[in-house]
Amino acid sequence: MANPRAGSPRRAHHQGGHPEPAGPVPVPVPRHVQPAPPGDELPVPGARHDARRLPGDDLAAVHALHQLRQYRPDTGALLNRTTNLSTFTKNKSDYVKQAITRESWQKIFPWFNGPSAGLIILEPHGGQVSRIADGDTPYPHRSGVLYNIQHIAFWSGDGTAATTWINGFYSFMGQFVTKNPRAAYVNYRDLDIGQNAVVGGVTSYDSGRVWGDKYFGAANFKRLAITKGKLDPDDYFRNEQRASRHLSQLPSK
Repeated sequence: MANPRAGSPRRAHHQGGHPEPAGPVPVPVPRHVQPAPPGDELPVPGARHDARRLPGDDLAAVHALHQLRQYRPDTGALLNRTTNLSTFTKNKSDYVKQAITRESWQKIFPWFNGPSAGLIILEPHGGQVSRIADGDTPYPHRSGVLYNIQHIAFWSGDGTAATTWINGFYSFMGQFVTKNPRAAYVNYRDLDIGQNAVVGGVTSYDSGRVWGDKYFGAANFKRLAITKGKLDPDDYFRNEQRASRHLSQLPSK
């Protein structure tokens, strides 16, 4: 990739007094990858003095795509499903809009007495998070949210007791959290709340809404599905929880 700063005067120091690099910083090449054939690299807009400069998130996405195109991963390494982990976890999540009373917490605390009990993490919202409109980003859990709850179970070996605990606790907490839908945080991926169905070789939009509306809200998930249809019309990239094409983009019969 050409240096977008080529030909411009080089300052001796960045603001703050640190020496400026003499040239582009080399990108570390992960193991199990090979450079792409010459001429197959994807051009990436430069970060400075470049008319093609993109906003931060878009630029990061283009750079990520550039790395995927520039290096060819060893598919054998990518398909290796073994792990050396000895401890496993299962996560679930909730959002709270109405304060849980002291009396209710007294009913919640006993769930953590026992060898198979996991833990919960309360992550506060409000402030600037709540001042951003739900539709401004894919993350919609903003206005009126007090905090979200991360439920975590841990186990080594047989996970039956730990998963039974987290599923039971999640069911019990339903009375205290958001409803219709019961919202969830996408980064605590939870296949229990819904999985895609593939119909005619294409992921069903309606099956995606079962989990998608909980992660993103109905309006945001629809927008993600429309974007999916434009960028991946053949549904090449799919998993148990991946947006599908919107119904309006499906071919007519």
